[in-house]
Amino acid sequence: MTAGPIQISDARDGWSFAPYGPTGPQLVRDYDDGLTGYIRATTPVTVAWTIINADRILRQASAVDVATARAAADTWVARRGEAQ
Repeated sequence: MTAGPIQISDARDGWSFAPYGPTGPQLVRDYDDGLTGYIRATTPVTVAWTIINADRILRQASAVDVATARAAADTWVARRGEAQ
């Protein structure tokens, strides 16, 4: 098991565990519309989620835990798709 807020068991609902991100373990999700989501640790107990498109950050926000970050990122991408 890894130390920190991101665990292998967090990889679900389309999110994959990547053990070697820039800040340690991270979750990654490729969305159908060419967007990529990342969840990375920001402190030993908190995370941030980021949505990018071709290396351009479209949205980034902090979250208190991985489950909240997954839900927020997925919701943001879904709402962005509805608005287009």
